Amino acid sequence: MLVLGPNQSEHVSMYADSKGGDLCENITFLGKKGIYSGSSGLQLAYLSGKESDIISDDTSFNAVDLSALIDPVKNDTKFKGVDILINSQWPKGVEKYGTEVPGFKSDECGSEAISQLALGLRPRYHFCGLEGVHYERPPYRNHKVLAEPSRHVTRFIALANVGNTKKHKAQQFFYATQEGGKKRPGKAGGDRPQKKHKPVSTGPCWFCLGSPEVEKHLVVSVGEETYLALAKGGLVADHILILPIGHYQSSVTAPEEVINEIDKYKKSLKKYFKKQGKAVVFFERNFKTQHLQIQIAQIGVPYFYAELPIGEKMFCRIQASKKFPLQFGREVLASPSILDMTERVDWKVCNVAKHQETEMAATFKEKFKKYDFTLDE
Repeated sequence: MLVLGPNQSEHVSMYADSKGGDLCENITFLGKKGIYSGSSGLQLAYLSGKESDIISDDTSFNAVDLSALIDPVKNDTKFKGVDILINSQWPKGVEKYGTEVPGFKSDECGSEAISQLALGLRPRYHFCGLEGVHYERPPYRNHKVLAEPSRHVTRFIALANVGNTKKHKAQQFFYATQEGGKKRPGKAGGDRPQKKHKPVSTGPCWFCLGSPEVEKHLVVSVGEETYLALAKGGLVADHILILPIGHYQSSVTAPEEVINEIDKYKKSLKKYFKKQGKAVVFFERNFKTQHLQIQIAQIGVPYFYAELPIGEKMFCRIQASKKFPLQFGREVLASPSILDMTERVDWKVCNVAKHQETEMAATFKEKFKKYDFTLDE
């Protein structure tokens, strides 16, 4: 469960670190402000506290905090809006041109700054709950009719207190997958089953097989759900990646059919490397990555997972507040005690000419042919 920060000074002591972190098992404090990207690609923007003209502390925010969220996307022509915006305070005047809230006016307690935040981030859904009043505004546009291109609408939902006597609550929503992997909101049970499609990234991705960014000359085998490719700037000639064809961020979020094919590739690679008299290590991290790479573990948190030749498996949870080397697996393999190739820790300095990479891929493809289950008749 993800939660916002305190709005009252007496609640500050319940938060160990104002920068965010785990409050207890399964409850994570997001922090003061930011945009959280989930493993599915869903983007959740958040802002803790109440508006202040001057102060920005544990219980309040100011114009500087607002700018930190809006400025990075203000001039981004590719930015279409976040999926969800959550904050405590109501946006001022949100019920204008919509239905009224009996006995309640947002002008008396709402924030003009939150209104500007919603305008800048253009969320599909906007949730707040500080006033304990249930209200669902009719969807409103995020563009000027005829003057600007059409965009998605925003649905504002204010949440009532848990266990309120009038049993007020917001309707439940889920994110269904459209063709092409884009997300759209809908009411639970309101959509018919759709034909399954492999998800694709909403932006550039080096590893989605259908993406123009993929260096296809490095691909050595293609299955139904996954494929093999030589690693760019590999440590050794046979440095291989197992990658899903569709856009999945980690092995935990990938569907069963993808995992099953990954296992098939792993078994084939184990046989291949055993024949070569080599041990094989599969490792994966889901920390600051957008596409699953098996070099081979989101249980909702960042992690690093390694599967060793002796059969042991190691799992390390990465604390968001701690620094963790992005190329940890590569650094370990390149260390003096294993491959002794410390000069090749950074893959960017290991690049070779494209024709050499093509030759290396062809060589591995030929050697791996009899182990490649995708070629079985």
